[in-house]
Amino acid sequence: MLSWAPVAKRSVPRSLPEGVAHFAWPQEPVTQGASERKRPSLPANAWGYQTPDLHIDLDGTLEVNRKSKLVLLLITLLLALCAAVSGIFYFVATQPSQHPRLVAAPGPTPGLSPQQVVEIQLDALRNNDVPQVDTGIAITFRFASPANRQLTGPLKRFTQMVKSPNYRLMLYHKTADVGPTHLKGDQAQIVVRLMTNTNQVVAYAFVLSKQTQELYRGCWMTEAVIRIPDGPHRQPESAKKRIAIYVAPCGMTV
Repeated sequence: MLSWAPVAKRSVPRSLPEGVAHFAWPQEPVTQGASERKRPSLPANAWGYQTPDLHIDLDGTLEVNRKSKLVLLLITLLLALCAAVSGIFYFVATQPSQHPRLVAAPGPTPGLSPQQVVEIQLDALRNNDVPQVDTGIAITFRFASPANRQLTGPLKRFTQMVKSPNYRLMLYHKTADVGPTHLKGDQAQIVVRLMTNTNQVVAYAFVLSKQTQELYRGCWMTEAVIRIPDGPHRQPESAKKRIAIYVAPCGMTV
């Protein structure tokens, strides 16, 4: 009967026979066309497999030369800078700051005449929602005198007043005809006629005064705006009385 006999394990020698461990490319000349050249001799390990000449440190990790380290450092710094700039832009864009048109709009300055102050406010109310909702009302509130702000402010309350039936016709109007300026000392009156977005003609009287307070000294600012229902460029007795009653708390006389 046949039986399987155990086979003794052969031990693998730790070193190869002489002449095998140092295998290299033959050094004989190799003919290629009309010219002859020798193949380069590459280093070999103990088992004869050719390996590249790598610089390996004691821990077995590859050694990176100084140029590579410098390039990696520069790339890291560049990425960090880009991330920082992106973060700054995102922070600025998400802040609830004043919108650009309000920031760029002119404020009360001594160099503005009463007519210019009125025209700035009319233009703001005409383009009220550019670039954001109620931007024009905010610009108009900027030209309200300190005494006027005490009666109509803060801005939220002022916005509600402008959107009331008496004043909402000023919003988004098509055209504005600004009348002459009537000066009386440090007080001014200007009547404007507006063509509303529904083709209705309405008139308002702007009452302005030159401020004497330190912050706005010499600036023309709006004390009151009165609706004139009897026609453009006219101030009947009823409208004059309404103006006088309205601006009396501000210390003005009309």
